[in-house]
This record gives sequence, structure tokens and C-alpha cells, in this order.
Amino acid sequence: MRGKLTVIVAKAQDLKGKDFVGKSDPYVKVRIDDTLQEQTGVLKEGGNNPMWNEKFMFEIKDEHTAIEFHVMDADTATKDDLIGQVQVPLHEVKATSESERFYPVKDDKGQETGQLHLILTFHEYGVVHEGFAVLKEKLGGKKSKKTDGGDAGTSSSSSSAEE
Repeated sequence: MRGKLTVIVAKAQDLKGKDFVGKSDPYVKVRIDDTLQEQTGVLKEGGNNPMWNEKFMFEIKDEHTAIEFHVMDADTATKDDLIGQVQVPLHEVKATSESERFYPVKDDKGQETGQLHLILTFHEYGVVHEGFAVLKEKLGGKKSKKTDGGDAGTSSSSSSAEE
């Protein structure tokens, strides 16, 4: 499966904060194949129901790849805290072509720590192009035969008539 994946990290709801004082400063890291690809902006004091509405686009090459979303709490004095994560197998996105829903965010122990609203759209390469190639072949094949035959006959006739 090769194609383009469009991801919109819309918002989160009911996040369980990691900060003892003040509100969480949430952001989302987006990973494919355990490699950081993108991340949303940090929402200072975004709290339990942050809204990002950030769009990212990825080139996808492997059908068995999953896309991961790590919901984080930014900290200035210490290491950022993991609120939880979401893992979406890409074959699920491919099967529906588009998915818009809330996914459960789970911590390392499997406990739900909120929900992440994602909009995922997959456009597979070659699907539209294959149809276009068939159409082009049908139209092009007829046109080229007609053009080749017509041009060749006209050239021969004109050459013979002129000589």
C-alpha cells in the first residue's frame, strides 16, 4: 500500500492531567514506524479539553505500518510527561478511506486517560491513475491508429501526386 495519509489532530477531551499545580500544557507527537514525524503545538494551560486542529500529511509505503499519537504534557523544569497514546493500524484507515472519530487515549498500564479526536484520510496511489491509464489507452489507441493511417496515406498520396 502506497499513498498519502492526511491526519488532522482536532482535539482531545477528558484528558487526565499530570501536573499537580495548574493546568496541563498538552501537545501530540505523531509517529510512524516508531519515528517522530510531526507534533502539534503546545497549548499552554490547555487543560483537559485542548483543541489543536492541526493538519499533517505523510507518504505511506508499508501496509503493516501503524500511526501512533503520543499525548504529552509539556513541562519546563522536568521531562515532558506522557498522558497516554493511541495506535491506529493503517490497514483500518485504508479499508474505510476516511475515518473521523474519538480514539481512547491509554497510559502505559492500559488505563484510559482521555480521548483524542482524529480525522484520517488515505488516498492510495495508482487507483485513479490506473483508471486514467486504461481510458488513455482506449482513446489514445484509436486516435493514434487513425492519425498514423491518415497521415501516412496522405503523405504517400501527396508525394505520388506531386511526382
